[in-house]
Amino acid sequence: MGERFAVDPPVEPMLAKPIDGLPHSAEGLAFEPKWDGFRVLVYRRGDDVVIQGRMRAADAAATGAWDLTYAFPEMVERIRHLRATDVVLDGELVVIQGERLAFDALQMRLRPRKEAGGWKIAQLAQDLPTSFVAFDLVAIDGRDVRGLGADERRSLLAEALAGEAPPVHLTPQTRDLAVAARWFAELPGAGLDGLIAKPLDGPYTPGKRTLFKVKQRHTVDVVVAG
Repeated sequence: MGERFAVDPPVEPMLAKPIDGLPHSAEGLAFEPKWDGFRVLVYRRGDDVVIQGRMRAADAAATGAWDLTYAFPEMVERIRHLRATDVVLDGELVVIQGERLAFDALQMRLRPRKEAGGWKIAQLAQDLPTSFVAFDLVAIDGRDVRGLGADERRSLLAEALAGEAPPVHLTPQTRDLAVAARWFAELPGAGLDGLIAKPLDGPYTPGKRTLFKVKQRHTVDVVVAG
């Protein structure tokens, strides 16, 4: 009997470390929106689909609580209809209401595991359906691609998702610092959470902070009395 997927879950997602502001140069970098949702890895081979939440490897092995497949039946069904029949994707589950991301609504989707298949999960899937925004590729057609650079993985990801329709999306990406700066200024209005900067030659490094994140800073003047 062969492997269930090209790369079996759970895999720790690669992470990002914060930096102060946009870099002075975009050389060797690509910029993407930082989505405000649930980080997940999506595994698909034929009709077999798993949605894995973000956990440390040790915790995942000990508890098995990384498996969120039961909570998102509508996304499982959508992933079964991807053109790519053998793939492992890294991305974000989000709930879109109007033209904004609704993280509070997304949090309502996580129900106790004992409700798997129950009416509440099914009702929430209908009332608050998720979208999936893919931004990296772990495996494709039986091939583990984590050793490839981010630039090559992006090309393979774009090819794998070509022609897909909502609620599956390919995250926008730019190598233009001016465009990245405009995104950084405008994206908070849509409920997004800043930018991710990816080294173009960087491999996929599970559990390591080899990406960079730039988040909006909010300040407030207060008077504290005590």
